[in-house]
Amino acid sequence: MPAVTRRGYTGPAGLRAMQSPAQRIWSKASSLHGGDLAWQRFQHAGREAGWPTALWEAGGEVVA
Repeated sequence: MPAVTRRGYTGPAGLRAMQSPAQRIWSKASSLHGGDLAWQRFQHAGREAGWPTALWEAGGEVVA
């Protein structure tokens, strides 16, 4: 299993990277989807310091 590494959120590219695993695991039974990540991220615009965000990668793929 590849090592898991953490990197900070970097704006639009980070959002797209976060949406990728959400899209992979989404099903009709899911209560949230990739679009919810964008909505949730930007509802805190201007308060990013109080809403830290990170991406976790393994094998070159965002996993969390």
